[in-house]
Amino acid sequence: MAEASEIMVRKFLKWLESSAPMLDPDGVTPKLYRHPDGAVQPFDLFSGLDAEQARRVRTFVESKGYEATELSTHNDAKVKLQNSLRDGHPFVLFLRSYSLEVSAYPAMRIAQLNEIRRHRRIRALFAAAPPFIGLRNDMDRGSAAFFPTLDVPNEIWTHVVKALIILAPVMVVRIQNRSPSVLVETAWIVERGKQNAAIVFVAKPMGEGEIRFLKTAGKMSDFLGFPPTHIDEPIDSDDIRHIRSYGFTVIEEKDLEKNEDAVKLQVDGVMKTALKNWSRSASTSGEQDLPC
Repeated sequence: MAEASEIMVRKFLKWLESSAPMLDPDGVTPKLYRHPDGAVQPFDLFSGLDAEQARRVRTFVESKGYEATELSTHNDAKVKLQNSLRDGHPFVLFLRSYSLEVSAYPAMRIAQLNEIRRHRRIRALFAAAPPFIGLRNDMDRGSAAFFPTLDVPNEIWTHVVKALIILAPVMVVRIQNRSPSVLVETAWIVERGKQNAAIVFVAKPMGEGEIRFLKTAGKMSDFLGFPPTHIDEPIDSDDIRHIRSYGFTVIEEKDLEKNEDAVKLQVDGVMKTALKNWSRSASTSGEQDLPC
């Protein structure tokens, strides 16, 4: 590992040691809210709000009987990652786009429900895989519902992601659209020459009805004084060819719906090869033994 990479990793490990879960804007531990009849998946209403907006929204939903559950799994993710690095065991880094979370208007959180279900389905493909470690910043409430997720402040996001790309034996990337952040992160994977250890899932394009809903919600968001809503352009066939040209394994989620067994075989093959290469590299270079 080059000296610059070693320094980056050591800085990350130092941050990880002292890191703690982030709080909501009004100083409350982040929570997911489930409708009392249990008919919907958990969703969050607070990311992107200021303290007063968060207080008003929290008061409203709690008055309606919504059930609150703790959101942050930061401490769990922290322990799992530290144990993996200390003991020389593999882990899977999960990266994704965050476009729906960027809007602060509460109705937009409901639009995350389909995304949460899709992430859960992807995770199910890796039932026998090493622990998944996700990342979230103060805009994200999607991943933590079903695997350990580190809370990462925006100001150190780049540093943390680059360090984890260096350390991760396997990466799973879900691209929902042309979100600049996740496309940059795939470029960082290429920069490290680790695209053969990454599986990229490309989301199905949103339907016209879903797009209309998001645009309407965005207008309502502006009317109520919340930050503006932005919808990134969908990924198209040229984008997919471009990603594949770098050597990534790309799985379109429409194919997952058609033949889940075939996709699982493909995933298992990439995982076995990536873990074998990681084990061989770690045994010869000593990179597993980085201090934590």
